[in-house]
Amino acid sequence: MTHDSNAAERSSGKRGFRNILLGGGPRERTALIWLTALLLLQIGLLLWVYWPRTGSASQPVPILGELNIDQVVGLTITDEAGDKIRFSKREDKWWLQLSPGGEEEPAAPLQCSEDESSSCYPAVNQRVETFLDALADLDTSRLVATSESSRTRLRVAEDRFARRVEVELAEGERNTLYLGTSPSFGATHVRSSNQAAIYLADGLSGADAATAANNWIDTVYFHAEEAEIQSLEIANASGTLNFAQDETGQWQMGGLKDGEAFNAGQLLAMLPSVTSLHMVEPLGAAELPAYGMDQPNAVLTLVIESDGETSLTRTLTIGAKDEEDLNYVVKSSESPFYVLASGFSMARVVESAREDFLAADEPDPTQKAESDTP
Repeated sequence: MTHDSNAAERSSGKRGFRNILLGGGPRERTALIWLTALLLLQIGLLLWVYWPRTGSASQPVPILGELNIDQVVGLTITDEAGDKIRFSKREDKWWLQLSPGGEEEPAAPLQCSEDESSSCYPAVNQRVETFLDALADLDTSRLVATSESSRTRLRVAEDRFARRVEVELAEGERNTLYLGTSPSFGATHVRSSNQAAIYLADGLSGADAATAANNWIDTVYFHAEEAEIQSLEIANASGTLNFAQDETGQWQMGGLKDGEAFNAGQLLAMLPSVTSLHMVEPLGAAELPAYGMDQPNAVLTLVIESDGETSLTRTLTIGAKDEEDLNYVVKSSESPFYVLASGFSMARVVESAREDFLAADEPDPTQKAESDTP
């Protein structure tokens, strides 16, 4: 009887479960519906949380929007000390804008060129465009803070920043970006002026946004191959000195007197500073009275072999000395631009005198022997 009783219970349980599935009583059907709904709700919630959301607000977007660098016509960088550098683009060429003589900064980008009225100097296009590419690549993937107090602490505030970068587009729109502190190498806090959010960006730092002109231009102002120089003349307050290379390539000094010998080492030591002249900064194409070109400190004239048969004459005019930083204004006959050149390099030309290039007199061997006799 026990065996038959257990079999009857199992049969009854199967029929009860089947009755629920196939539409048992109202209570059983209601419970099953709620359980099914709850399960579906949980599955839906999991899908909503973990399903990739293409184009959602959580995806990184460019901080400066869809910046098209081909449409950028102006760039201004200001550092924390207030020093500023400004660039203008004209006919696919980037120019560094200058304000010679302490003139006020222009309200709009200058129409830069290489004529005498230009207050611009050619920038290295690749350097400017590489910087703009880095700006365009900045995105919102690493949010750091959004509070106003964080702006000052991270130096991305309107009145406290490491760098302020202003980008001007062809249609007149301006975008401003603040570069702040660098918590680690290659990482910098950044904020767009129209956003409260502060992000940590890779690939851009304050050093990349330098305000010194020599970071953006080719600093080689004058170059000549020493082997191609046939003769060289220095005219300064001490007089005029002439040097020439002979058939063997050895330098000789003109105007030597009997008993005088030329110390070629002094000339060879000076040549690198003038045959490969690097500027400190450009001044522009307009000649100002302060440059002192009407009464220069020195004029260096080089006759250079051109193609084996003809020669070119090139001059470097060394004008006024800046008494604050001791640099000199220099103008090459090959360039429309005036520049500042290192005072150390130019002083060799300005202060050179005839005696500097003469070999020291050697003592008479007989006199030396007599003086050594006890």
